[in-house]
Order: sequence, then C-alpha cells, then structure tokens
Amino acid sequence: MSTRRTQWCNWMLLSSVLLLAFGYTDGTDCQKLRNGEFYYYSTPTRGRVEVKRQDSLQIEINPVTGDIVRSKIIWKNNCQYTLYVNAFSLSKLSKMDSLLSVTPGEVVITNITPRYYECKLTLKVFGKTFNKLDTIYIK
Repeated sequence: MSTRRTQWCNWMLLSSVLLLAFGYTDGTDCQKLRNGEFYYYSTPTRGRVEVKRQDSLQIEINPVTGDIVRSKIIWKNNCQYTLYVNAFSLSKLSKMDSLLSVTPGEVVITNITPRYYECKLTLKVFGKTFNKLDTIYIK
C-alpha cells in the first residue's frame, strides 16, 4: 500500500474512532445511528468521505481516490462502540495498517441533531492516547 494511501487510511481510522457527541442521555436517539448513510470531511484533505453503516460493519469510501476502508464495530450500548479500522480489508495491509486494524478505537456519540452527530474517538497506540472530536453528517 502506498505511503499516501497508508496516511489516508490512518486518518480515516482516527476520524472513525473519534466520532463522539456531547451530552447524551438514555441513548434512544443513538439507536438510529447503528444503520444508515453518513459522511464526514477528512482531517488532512477536507475531502468528503462517504460512510455506510450496517450495525457491526462500517464502509468508508473516498469518492476522489476510490479508497475503501471496511471497519468492524462492536456496540457497547446505543451511544458507544469499539471500532477496528479496516479490520475487514479485502486487500493485504501494510504493517502499520495491520496494527491499526487490531487496535480498538473507543467511540462515544456525544450529541445528535437532525443533520449531524458529534463524537469522540479515543485510540491508544504505542503507549500514547489519541483523542479526536468529529462531526458526522446524516444523509
């Protein structure tokens, strides 16, 4: 996998993992986010990334490059899940992407509106903790 593609996949992973929102209560609104179509803007390029989620499978597509990331989701409750970025890759992964695919990212949905939701991703890699706040738009 090329360096550029690896960097994009790494950013996709971080963006995916950091999808959390502010101040949820009982999680009834979060339930509707388990399935559906969404999009977000990639951190490094600000390019739009399409997201299709079906409960435990999340597919992210970069419409410009055609890159596809297939991630595994394990729901902890309606507003929290563990994300394994590119765990369902159909191609051989680089060493770094292989490591990330088995590294759990903890996602918390913190706020939901009719047009988008906010979330926080926490990823622990090599003894360091990375946190990312993101906005995911609902199609």
